[in-house]
Amino acid sequence: MRKIFCIIIFLTSFSYCYAVDKLPIGSSLDGLEFIKIVVDFNVSSPDMILLRLGLLEKTLNDIENNNKKYDVVVAIRGGAVDFMTKTPKYIKSEYVEAHKKVRKMILLLQSKGVNFELCAIAAGLRGVEVIDILEEIKVVRNGYLSIIGYQNRGYAYLPMD
Repeated sequence: MRKIFCIIIFLTSFSYCYAVDKLPIGSSLDGLEFIKIVVDFNVSSPDMILLRLGLLEKTLNDIENNNKKYDVVVAIRGGAVDFMTKTPKYIKSEYVEAHKKVRKMILLLQSKGVNFELCAIAAGLRGVEVIDILEEIKVVRNGYLSIIGYQNRGYAYLPMD
C-alpha cells in the first residue's frame, strides 16, 4: 500500500511540474534585457537550503529561456552559513549528505554566473571560522550592507528565508 501511495505522489508531483513548465511567464520580463537580483539567503534547514537553491536555478533557467541576461548575487547569512563550509564540521552528522549537495548546487549556480557573498558577522555569530568558508564564496564584512548596496544599484530584492 505504501509503495502505491509513493508512486501516486511521484506521478502527481511530476505532472504538476510538467504543467507548471508549460505555463507562460507573463509580461513581467517584457522590455527587460538585463535583470539584476540580490538574493537574501537566510535559511537554516538543509532541506530548505536545497529547495531554495533549486528554485533559484529554476528561476535563472526561466530567465535564460526568455532570452534575458542576468546578474545575481546571493547574500548568505543566518543558519545557511553552516552549510557553506569546506567541511561538514559545523553541522550535525545526519546532514553530511545535504552538505555535499549544497556544495554541488553552489558550483552549478556559480557556473551560471551567480556570485555568492557570505556575511562575516553571521559566520562569527554562528561560530564558523571565515577560513573554513568555501573558496567559491566571497566573505564580506557585513551582509546587510551588501544587500543595501545592491538594492541601491537597482538590483531586485529576492528574499529566501
